[in-house]
Amino acid sequence: MIDILSFGGGVGSWGYAALVVQGRIRAPWLAAIVDTGRECPSTWDYIERHKGKLPFELHVIKQPLPALWSGGGSFLPGGYDLEGGAFLRGFCSSHWKRDVMRRWLVKRMGITAYNLAFGIHADEWQRMTTARQKTVDNVYPLVDLNVTRADCAQAAIEVFGELPPRSRCWMCPGQNAEDWSEVVNAFPALYAQAMRIDTEARKGANITLFGNGGLPCGGECYV
Repeated sequence: MIDILSFGGGVGSWGYAALVVQGRIRAPWLAAIVDTGRECPSTWDYIERHKGKLPFELHVIKQPLPALWSGGGSFLPGGYDLEGGAFLRGFCSSHWKRDVMRRWLVKRMGITAYNLAFGIHADEWQRMTTARQKTVDNVYPLVDLNVTRADCAQAAIEVFGELPPRSRCWMCPGQNAEDWSEVVNAFPALYAQAMRIDTEARKGANITLFGNGGLPCGGECYV
């Protein structure tokens, strides 16, 4: 089957592309990234600077801004429980990315059977999953070759000249202190939107986007 690369825009995906350039991984037949409408601008800035060096054409899949809530009333991004502080896993990736890409491949490209490759590296092997469709096989070349995040970063620097940013949404509850600091300082308008979404999540689902006692960066970068 043909290889389709699900391009996330982060270190793993750019490391994957760099390894293709270096001849260590075969090139995908097609690569695509889903625009969630909430991706941190640094991801798109890096793509714009280096897309011309990619060893394959990168398709950007557009969509209307996806809903924050599921039809059943669940807050899709997940977050931290306000009572116990436990992290509650979200389902935004499947709703905002996986399902959108699958529909695009079928309806726009006419592709139903393929290997879906991911830029998941050996350090995050626990993220590996099995495809729900019988005609799709999820494959993880970086894990198979035991390529680590450090390996991806080094390869990306060698080929593209600079370290890729960590790809994520600007309101993702999985962000660490450094990520939130970037949003606060580089994209204050987006941080303000994240605060409004957090208020909505607190009222509707009793969860918060922010760990560390409910304040971004432990309160150090709270504005």
